[in-house]
Amino acid sequence: MRTTPRILAARFGLLLGGCVLALGLGEVTARLVPLPDSAPLTLGISSADVPGLFSWDRNYGVIATPGFEGQVAHPMGTIPVRINSLGLRGPECDPQAAERRWLMLGDSFVMGLQVTEEQTISAAVSRALDQPVLNGGMTGFDTLDALARHSLLSTKLEVYGTILVFYTGNDIGDNARAEPRTLPSPPPDYQLRPVKIPAAKALLASFTQRSMLLGQLRLLLQRIGPSSLDPAGWEDMTASLVLFTEQGGPQLAQAMGPTRAALTKLRERSEAAGQPLLVAVAPPIYAVDASRFQATLRQFGMGDLSPSLEAPQLAVLQFLAEEGIEACDLTPGLRSSQRRGEEPYLFFDGHWSPAGHAAAAAQLVDCLASFDEASPASP
Repeated sequence: MRTTPRILAARFGLLLGGCVLALGLGEVTARLVPLPDSAPLTLGISSADVPGLFSWDRNYGVIATPGFEGQVAHPMGTIPVRINSLGLRGPECDPQAAERRWLMLGDSFVMGLQVTEEQTISAAVSRALDQPVLNGGMTGFDTLDALARHSLLSTKLEVYGTILVFYTGNDIGDNARAEPRTLPSPPPDYQLRPVKIPAAKALLASFTQRSMLLGQLRLLLQRIGPSSLDPAGWEDMTASLVLFTEQGGPQLAQAMGPTRAALTKLRERSEAAGQPLLVAVAPPIYAVDASRFQATLRQFGMGDLSPSLEAPQLAVLQFLAEEGIEACDLTPGLRSSQRRGEEPYLFFDGHWSPAGHAAAAAQLVDCLASFDEASPASP
């Protein structure tokens, strides 16, 4: 019997349909399979491969593209994102403040691409205070990056004070690995070059950001060893994890040097501008839910180390106290949220969930309520 084009097309359609059905069933199954305790940091679903979202600036590195509007995908759906003309997440704002407002700086926890604009910590604090709180967070920022953003925005915005959210999960390590840099004075405007993402890569990212099946396969590969991941990312993660162990005490003491220098510089800049500064110290998921830490250590081949989960948080808070920098420990609020069963951290990438943003914001509002109103910037 001769095989006609129609028969070949039918067979191909059946094959394609079978593949789609198999993938669909695999995705459903992957979402039903319990995830290991290490999953929030090792599942690897979250991604920044969104065309147009980020640009490269020769003075400030990778920043959110001013004027961007689009969506970021994750396993629970899509998140609308807008970036104003100053590179801040949110609507346009008047450079001259008609009322007291804060500038919040930090990394991806502040930017909050995993939640809606209204669910971010900055928006929650703004509602509680009934005062504007500008979202100056940026994915991947260390404290030197936040310092650079503060330098630029202080020439463009009138703000009452600055809130820096310092994430102990990687900021200490990122600061230690950052290359020293100095910015021209006065700070220059953005000089942007788009971060180009090939269409095929963007299409693949759109799928992988949603797929639990690929996430589960990635976890399986990770058990083979670091060669299944980006080696640099694996090295950075292990260098950050060791700071939370008893054996990592010497590394923590050494790594704190650049963090102390950056925080001191930010205080000096804030004082020179007559603005109060508050540093909110935020812990990683395994410092809030300790049951996850040993599993995470084992995932990275570090299972023989002993936890010392409070060490980085205490090191930063102790330095802030010694230097007279106002501080807020976000750990109690996040732990209370965890005990209430609210799951303050997302299961797929370790960032705050909407409940986590709300819990961190409530703790921060309590700190701001007792903030020293005798500051030079006070009305």
